[in-house]
Amino acid sequence: MWKPSCKRISVYFVSLSKIIEDLRKAYTENRPDKRLRIYIRPKLLIIDENWLLTV
Repeated sequence: MWKPSCKRISVYFVSLSKIIEDLRKAYTENRPDKRLRIYIRPKLLIIDENWLLTV
């Protein structure tokens, strides 16, 4: 099994609700580019959508 940590690549794990919340706040503060960098910088972005299953 391939493990990102063994390859020393950057990985970011975040929930979809956190991304939405962060980007909404960034747009209201007129700074979306700074917040987007957090999500586009890592080589691997893992987005957790488990909260969708409970709806």
